[in-house]
Amino acid sequence: MLRFIHNHKLVTNYQIKKVFYRDNKGIKNCNRRLRMLYHEMYCIDRYFPPVDTGSSKQHLMLDKAGAKAIGISPFYKLNKPVLRHEHHRLVTEFNIRGWEKGLGWAKLEHKIADQVADLYYPRKKMAVEIDTGSESRKTLKGKIKGYNRTTDLNYLIFVTTGGQSRIDLWEDKIRSDIKFAGCQFKDVDELLNIIK
Repeated sequence: MLRFIHNHKLVTNYQIKKVFYRDNKGIKNCNRRLRMLYHEMYCIDRYFPPVDTGSSKQHLMLDKAGAKAIGISPFYKLNKPVLRHEHHRLVTEFNIRGWEKGLGWAKLEHKIADQVADLYYPRKKMAVEIDTGSESRKTLKGKIKGYNRTTDLNYLIFVTTGGQSRIDLWEDKIRSDIKFAGCQFKDVDELLNIIK
């Protein structure tokens, strides 16, 4: 569980439940374990991202004791609340959904030639780029150029919480020999059903 939190940088308790407590109907046992890791063992830290209205979801990240427990360097830097917390949450969510659909676990932040993919499935040679709609078009075009330079890529998936114009930008600019699919994050399950 600690390694999962470390690899994904920032996760929610519901994501932990999906992976480690799949057979439990409720989230009580998961929350009990997380409380123990936080209050008694000091292995994880909690972060509540700012929201405009209502209450914020609890996000979890690894703490120094957790890093030591899984054998990471004693010089491990404490995670600071991630500026791109929504991006990391969506990357984790896509990875979990892909695993649930039978794709297996993706490599996180995997470098392919000059480009770093949010997720990479080596068996399918498939990269996944998650977009929260906050990056500029110039940044997106730079990423597209990076993917177009790669030779070891069969599929590219672009998932966004932004508008259709962001998907269209990728679809128009990506190399024709790379099979491309793009969708809104709310439609990820439909896309994963097609891919698997």
